[in-house]
Amino acid sequence: MPLDDQGEALIAELNLHPLNRSRLRELWHLDAPWERTAALEPLQIWSGRLVYQQALQQEARLYGFRRHQCLVDGFRLHWLDNGQLDDQARAVPGETRPVLLLLHGLSAEKSHWVRFARYFSRDYRVLMLDLPGHGQTGYQSGREYSTKVQAFRVLDWLDQLGIKRFAVAGNSMGGFIAARIATLAPDRVKALMLVDAAGLQARTHSHLEEALRSGRNPFLLHSVAEFDRLMQMAAVHLPWMPGNVRVMLARQYFERRERWFDIFCQILREVYPVAWLEESVSELTMPVMLIWGEGDQLLDVDMLVHFSELLPEAQVLRLRKTGHMPMVERPGVMARAVRGFLGEIA
Repeated sequence: MPLDDQGEALIAELNLHPLNRSRLRELWHLDAPWERTAALEPLQIWSGRLVYQQALQQEARLYGFRRHQCLVDGFRLHWLDNGQLDDQARAVPGETRPVLLLLHGLSAEKSHWVRFARYFSRDYRVLMLDLPGHGQTGYQSGREYSTKVQAFRVLDWLDQLGIKRFAVAGNSMGGFIAARIATLAPDRVKALMLVDAAGLQARTHSHLEEALRSGRNPFLLHSVAEFDRLMQMAAVHLPWMPGNVRVMLARQYFERRERWFDIFCQILREVYPVAWLEESVSELTMPVMLIWGEGDQLLDVDMLVHFSELLPEAQVLRLRKTGHMPMVERPGVMARAVRGFLGEIA
């Protein structure tokens, strides 16, 4: 598909180092106002937040996960854990299950893994982290959020917990960070699972690129309608959510747009003009599994093909009628495949 002048300008912008953030702010209309939906919107947001938080807490507890926190690099990290732990969140002597670490993507949070994680809660100690800049861990302006720095933070956190060896799965940006972790500490990573992972330059058309070229970054929202479009790009089968939760999440995206812009730009530096992951993929010497939803409109399925070319020994799972977050849309199917993969290398 040929690019228009605006598209050519954006691709040129992405290949500059450092990025011209002022230009991208203008191109992506970052400072545009919120488009209010109704007079009762504040009430919808308040009630939606209450329903959403209670639902997440109850679902996590239902599957045996408890929330913990500790200080790492100035961030109060929050995570879900099903381990038998002492007061310092370290495993008690009887807790000998292998560790499975799950990392979310940009603008996502730890709870997105819960329905997948429940299939491992009996045989594994499962950890789901809110990465710095996200969820309950929160964002600090002026800090570094590159995948390399985030990987070091995760490893520091695991050191505090006394975890020396683990398997790690990451979705989207979380996959990029998981790959970073695997190159920084290959002796500690038992297995790596890349789930619709970011980190490579797109070789084919994608809806995300189309949006960026047309002057829209789908993560930088200004209305409920834009939130709906993002959800349609992220999933083939959208999970149902109450209307007030939908409005609350859309408004939350809007209020957090500065952080998403900051983190997005920092990650772009690691992909353009040179994709670090493509140059470093030979360092991934542990068993690797590649998982992709064929309906992913954010990171086209050709990226799975690209990853497979770079990692010819990796196991591959392509999921039909599935979008960008298979652990949300097809948790059971994905869990069975991952359990089989991990069982082969136990």
